[in-house]
Amino acid sequence: MADKDIPLHRMWYIAGGLLLVLGMVVGVAYALLLHWHLAPGGEAGARAIVETIPLPRLQTAPPAPISQLTPAPDFEQRLGERLPPGLHLVDAAGQPIDWSALAASGRPLVLLPAYYRCDTLCGTVAHGALEALADTGLPPDSWRLLLFSIDTADRPADALALQTVYADYAAWARPAVYTAHPPDLRLLTGAADQTAALAGSIGFRWQLPSSASGAAAPQLAHPTGLVVLTPQGQVSRYFFGVRFDPAKLRSALVDAADGHVGDLSDRLLLACAHFDPLPGSHDAQIAWLLRAVGLSVLAALGLWIWRHRSAPPRSRA
Repeated sequence: MADKDIPLHRMWYIAGGLLLVLGMVVGVAYALLLHWHLAPGGEAGARAIVETIPLPRLQTAPPAPISQLTPAPDFEQRLGERLPPGLHLVDAAGQPIDWSALAASGRPLVLLPAYYRCDTLCGTVAHGALEALADTGLPPDSWRLLLFSIDTADRPADALALQTVYADYAAWARPAVYTAHPPDLRLLTGAADQTAALAGSIGFRWQLPSSASGAAAPQLAHPTGLVVLTPQGQVSRYFFGVRFDPAKLRSALVDAADGHVGDLSDRLLLACAHFDPLPGSHDAQIAWLLRAVGLSVLAALGLWIWRHRSAPPRSRA
């Protein structure tokens, strides 16, 4: 008795259904991974306007045209990378930072690249970091928040003025936490080679404005986020955007204090996507992987259908 052949149209239904299920499974898995990895509002936060109390702001010039000769802004994850030895940066008082003393304290570091004349996202990111750190439930003396300027025009006096602004904001936004225990907040400046070395070690790249703009204080194009370091200065976790999830930040700080670097979601995300700094989100390279997998499955199903249709019917004894 001959086996009944499966109708061709049913085979295509089966193929389409399998592709649809495959796409849904991979898409849901990736969405869950991003949800675990990114703080709430991380993708939209870079575009949002966050209202805060009116605080003094440094005067800046209008945005300048961006040079096409400098590399595009980027924030590349470099888990496990160590800060360059011998970095010479100074704090708001003009005193050199003693990195060995920071390491000996055993407190994790929260590193935030910015520049002090910025009147757009830099302040919003700093506010978000201070709020999230307060909301972790960890005492302010268990971590250090270090901002470093990527603009060599910034001086310790600029850092001191802005440090006062941020300290006032912290006490206003989270008085129960910061009134009695002000945050260990330090704003750093340094020479161009020193800030470039520090930024390069965490994968941070900004874009200079066009030299033809003529602006006295042009805006710099740069991504937004912060990096959690171990006390010894090893990159442990990344957080992108302008607002950060306190629970995940707490976990990152605890892990960094113990010398841990990254977690499973970080490793998987590094294999699946890269950071797109301009909109402040993750540009999913996994879309190309989905296309390749879908085409491969479709080709395999097509081959199976062709072989099944062209094979002579089998008979049973």
